[in-house]
Amino acid sequence: MTTGNTPPRPSGSRDASLRDPAEVLTRTPPPYGFRVEYGDEPSQFADVRLPPDEDTRSPLAILLHGGFWRSRYDLSYLGHLAQALADDGIATCNLEYRRAGEPGGGFPGTFDDIRAGMMLALSLPARYPIDQARTVIVGHSAGGHLALWMGTRHAIRLPVVALAPVSNLYEAARLGLSNGAVTEFLDGTPESHPERYAFACPSHHSVASATQWVIHGTADDDVPVELASRHADHARETGQTVHLEFLEGVGHFELIDPLSVAWPAVRHAIRTALGLPDVASDPVVSGKGTGSRT
Repeated sequence: MTTGNTPPRPSGSRDASLRDPAEVLTRTPPPYGFRVEYGDEPSQFADVRLPPDEDTRSPLAILLHGGFWRSRYDLSYLGHLAQALADDGIATCNLEYRRAGEPGGGFPGTFDDIRAGMMLALSLPARYPIDQARTVIVGHSAGGHLALWMGTRHAIRLPVVALAPVSNLYEAARLGLSNGAVTEFLDGTPESHPERYAFACPSHHSVASATQWVIHGTADDDVPVELASRHADHARETGQTVHLEFLEGVGHFELIDPLSVAWPAVRHAIRTALGLPDVASDPVVSGKGTGSRT
């Protein structure tokens, strides 16, 4: 099913117009609370941050980082988003996983790790003050792909917030995004490995998932915004509920930076997916970051 159109909403912050959006990738993130492992391999772990209020069972956001599924990118850059959510009263479990370029990464190891990591994340409420009934999967870029994929594969239908996701692997492979990242990840093309693409591409699954929030910047030079539109169209045709929001003039990295013009829109989607009340946002800077939803 589709969602109703709403008027554009501000999605701005304090100083985003003054900084390089990619600066979030190199800015040192706040320290995580503690690390847990779900396997014996070096990349099979998660960094957990809990809100300061230990007397309240907090909702949980399971985070999946991007980097076009390649080993040279890791979970650390999502530390800023993870800490911002923890400060907002939301526990975070930032999952690492094996990626292309390291032993066991790519197909099928990455998918095996995401499923195992999800089970680890869902076990945290048994040991920590976390409310499992309020859980969301949040993924960025390639992590957005994995989040959408997990939303159709997991027995427990968890809501998904996908930020600039590589949602259509067929189209991403055809476009050769990031110097052939998809064919590197799946070790072949849709023609050479049709079964892998059918398994891995969330835009071609007919299994109904939980509600999805897909946010994409119109100035994204890494993942074309058209992928989000096509994914939403297909998902809706199969009866799924998709909230699709475009942020005008926003690129790829602003979506995971709590200091950016995109952060209020991202925060709003995550809080909505968790059933939390909306909160006031900082004013827009320079008129950038206005959003439209379909």
